[in-house]
Amino acid sequence: MSTIVAKHPSSYRDPSGFIFEKEGAIYRQVNTIFREHFDHFINSGCYRELTQKGLLVSHEVVNENFNDGEIGYCTLKPEKINFISYPYEWSFDMLKDAALLTLQLVRESVPFGIILKDAIPYNIQWHEGKLIFNANCSGCHGSYGNEGKYPNLLIPENIIATDSLLLKYYSSNNGYEDWYNKSWYATAYKPAYSKPQFGYVAQPLDGIWITAPYFHNGSVPTIDAVLNSKIRPRYWKRNFDKQEYDYKNPGWKYKTLRNPGGKKTYNTDIPGYGNYGHYFGDHLTDPERKAVIEYLKTL
Repeated sequence: MSTIVAKHPSSYRDPSGFIFEKEGAIYRQVNTIFREHFDHFINSGCYRELTQKGLLVSHEVVNENFNDGEIGYCTLKPEKINFISYPYEWSFDMLKDAALLTLQLVRESVPFGIILKDAIPYNIQWHEGKLIFNANCSGCHGSYGNEGKYPNLLIPENIIATDSLLLKYYSSNNGYEDWYNKSWYATAYKPAYSKPQFGYVAQPLDGIWITAPYFHNGSVPTIDAVLNSKIRPRYWKRNFDKQEYDYKNPGWKYKTLRNPGGKKTYNTDIPGYGNYGHYFGDHLTDPERKAVIEYLKTL
């Protein structure tokens, strides 16, 4: 079956195909004139390489021909991008990332005998939460990729607002500081010393999706709960005999209890075990939190 569909008003320059919308979904038609190039892009392995590395949005081929005539070769349904931004909204660092990504696409494609047709910034989007992460998290936890930067910031306790009992102990216990600064740590090849300050260093997030539980005291079992304080369990436990990790929604699979329970139950009422603070993700919507989590899985 074939039908006539109208091009999207913004899709008019490329003779090799065009964008159109049907029943709320976005499609791209590949025209017959581009058939040889498209087949090479797919069959050479270039498409698979770029999508697996997260450099290109994936698509599925739709069997139905939406246009009459011989102009259409195939129809693609690209993966949906929920949040669209534009170059005139981007910061300098975002424009720099877009330029570096464009160069990386060229470098990755050339070995397959393929090169970009154009290099305009409108071809670039921050997909799966990177844009949201950069806007909300990178100031403390850094940026990632080839040009990633880690600020190594000490965040004051009154800003992070987490349970600081252990911090207060080490900040006031001079015996610990004296011991550390006289130990082998201070005399090693690259010596270190202890100078307690009232705050926490925001850690790098490489591999964070596989390192539950979270916070300095292990009081939060999942990343989702880190980003949404309202769903943090007060009393929870996980199975230590058959440990199960949730890779889809990163964190330990756990059971919420109504009462404190025994030694294997995490009780956030105990001083030093509190799960409060770090409210920086509470203002995000559920789709935005999900997008950030998907991005964290790539680090």
